[in-house]
Amino acid sequence: MFDATWAGAHARHNEIVTGAGKVMVDLTPAAIGPYVIPVVNGAAHYLPAYAGNLDIMTSAGLAVAEKIAAKRLQKEAA
Repeated sequence: MFDATWAGAHARHNEIVTGAGKVMVDLTPAAIGPYVIPVVNGAAHYLPAYAGNLDIMTSAGLAVAEKIAAKRLQKEAA
């Protein structure tokens, strides 16, 4: 189930969906579950075996994370 509502409602949506044994993909800023970056292999998609709440990291989010990591590494090296 994809939830693109709002962070405040997502916690309840997550309880309902994961309680039914389904996977929740969080498209809100709630950040309840682990961050994942889905990998596309041919015609199939891969998601972790964890059948709970997944927070999708977009390419924009990944770019920001890489910049933050680079700055932290520069500080540590200095």
